[in-house]
Amino acid sequence: MEKDNHPMVSIIVPVFNGENAIEECIQSLLDQDYPRDKYEIIIVDNNSKDGTGEIIKRYPVLYLLEDEIQSSYAARNKGIGYAQGEIFAFTDSDCVASKNWLKEAMLLFKEDLVGCVTGEVYAYKPLTAVEKHLERSKELSNKDKMFNGKMDCVPTCNAIYRRSIFEKIGLFDSTMKSGGDVDLAWRMHQKTNYQIEFCPGAVVYHKHRADLRSLWRQKVLYGYAHVVLYKKYRDNLGNHSFKDTCRHLKVLLGALKAIPKHWLKYLAGNSNTDDLIDAHLNFLKSLAYEVGRIKGSIKERVWYL
Repeated sequence: MEKDNHPMVSIIVPVFNGENAIEECIQSLLDQDYPRDKYEIIIVDNNSKDGTGEIIKRYPVLYLLEDEIQSSYAARNKGIGYAQGEIFAFTDSDCVASKNWLKEAMLLFKEDLVGCVTGEVYAYKPLTAVEKHLERSKELSNKDKMFNGKMDCVPTCNAIYRRSIFEKIGLFDSTMKSGGDVDLAWRMHQKTNYQIEFCPGAVVYHKHRADLRSLWRQKVLYGYAHVVLYKKYRDNLGNHSFKDTCRHLKVLLGALKAIPKHWLKYLAGNSNTDDLIDAHLNFLKSLAYEVGRIKGSIKERVWYL
């Protein structure tokens, strides 16, 4: 890749029934502080049933339709197939990119061993109790995923890869409903010497789940994805033991026990409403994860509870 600050970038965004969010996403991408002739915007409609397609077509972006496979990863792969850039920047339709997102991230690609750059993910204008809880708990914080200055995976709401990574390891696994971002990063680590770098200035704002039903469904899906990833990488991760299952159950029971404790503190005036809400939603998330693991273990025929 040329050693300048403005390599050609292809921004790829999958979308499904995103008519309420896609305009803000596209506008934030059009407003990037980056030479307009040095990046393209590819929006891939994953067979939306609402007015998403009509909205996208009003903007100066490349509109693609992926209607064969219902998967955000299949949609991303479709975008990759049309991309012209030497860098692929991924975000989601419910995200708003900061103005300096591309500019800040590109500076890190001057290092030859950097294969992927990510930045922080903040909540976008949280309004509901669920959204505010997810903001407080830093659900998608990438900075908090660093260990000894290193990262092993990044969410595709803020993931920027070299094109050459995909040429070496292949595309996203379109059979996965969730966890494909982890799978891609793990394959990069296994098959190349490239590293993931964190860029504080490459910020994306994410519209978190707004209600209990959508939060529950998301966490069940995440739990299922854990099983799929374990099945795929069992040789690297080692066998999931009964001790590991007990550890998962301990987390669930700990979240359950926290609820009456927070109620007592609240009634005694030693806790606030946010703490009480957090206790209930932490248990809900832990339970949903476990339900997802149970579903995944049954369907995938592998023990990962």
